[in-house]
Amino acid sequence: EAWSSKNFENYIGFYSKEFNNKKFKSINSWSRYRKPRITKRGSIKVRITKQRVSFVNERLAEVKFTQKYRSANLRLTTTKIMRLKKDKIGWKIIYEGT
Repeated sequence: EAWSSKNFENYIGFYSKEFNNKKFKSINSWSRYRKPRITKRGSIKVRITKQRVSFVNERLAEVKFTQKYRSANLRLTTTKIMRLKKDKIGWKIIYEGT
């Protein structure tokens, strides 16, 4: 919802300060990359299906899902993996990839 409504602060708030993936080694580099894509003009629709959650332990989980993305000039269907870590506040994304 935060992505589709272009609420970048809420969107980035789901990510941990520990976030990294193959391309982005810090939450700061990920944030700089994502912000213009989230806040760009035009509508964005994101739909998630086929979610599968597996718990590594009580503080780590992995979620696999299909993401359908649609904007004015792009339509993508991607299988994604997210790893989440539970902290004092709740679950935060520490990894996202395909």
